[in-house]
Amino acid sequence: YENTIKITAIPHLAGSNDSELDPRTLIYKWKKNSKVVQDQSGYGKQTLIIKEDIPRPIDIELEVGTKNGSQKGVGFITLQPGEPSISFYEEDPLYGVLYNKAIVERVQLANQEINIRAVPYTFTSYTRNSPMTYSWSINNLLQPELSTNQSIILRTKGDAEGSSLVSLEIRNTDDILQGARNAINVFFSKKTIENNVEF
Repeated sequence: YENTIKITAIPHLAGSNDSELDPRTLIYKWKKNSKVVQDQSGYGKQTLIIKEDIPRPIDIELEVGTKNGSQKGVGFITLQPGEPSISFYEEDPLYGVLYNKAIVERVQLANQEINIRAVPYTFTSYTRNSPMTYSWSINNLLQPELSTNQSIILRTKGDAEGSSLVSLEIRNTDDILQGARNAINVFFSKKTIENNVEF
C-alpha cells in the first residue's frame, strides 16, 4: 500500500542481422489502467515509476518498437496490492540476526535471555530516521519506552516458569495505509535456566 513501484521492461526484438536491438534505442509506450503515461513514455524509456494511494489492482501495458515500426512487442501485467507484514527473528550476540529462520507463533528460551528483532516487509523503504512507530506490548501491556525500538530483549527472572505474549504494531506516520501487527508467545521454564549453568 502507498509504495513506489519501479517496473523495468527487457525487450527482446531482433534486428536485421538477427542480433537483439539495444533497448536504449527503442520507443516505449506505457499505459496505466488503459491510459498512456505520457511523461514516462518515449525514446529509451524502459522503466516506469508509479505510486498508487488507493489499494486496488493496477493494470500495466507496454508497447515497444523501433522508430520505423518494423519491430514491435507488447507486454502486460497486473499489480496486486499486498498488505505490509512483520516477521520476528532472533538476534544472536555472536552471529547477528538469524534471518534464515523466522519465529512463528512461539519460541522457547534456550538461555536466560533472547533478543527479538522485528523486520517490517512491504513498507516504504525505511531507514533509522523513517517515520515508523513501534508499539510493543507484553501480555497486552503497552511498552511506550520501546516506541522507536526495532528489537526487544526478554529475560527470565529467577526460577519463574510460564510464557509471555509479545506483540508489535508498526505504523508509517507518513503513509497511513501502511501498518501491520504480529505476535508471538515466548515460553520460559526452570529447565531453561538449569540448562544454562556452566561447570
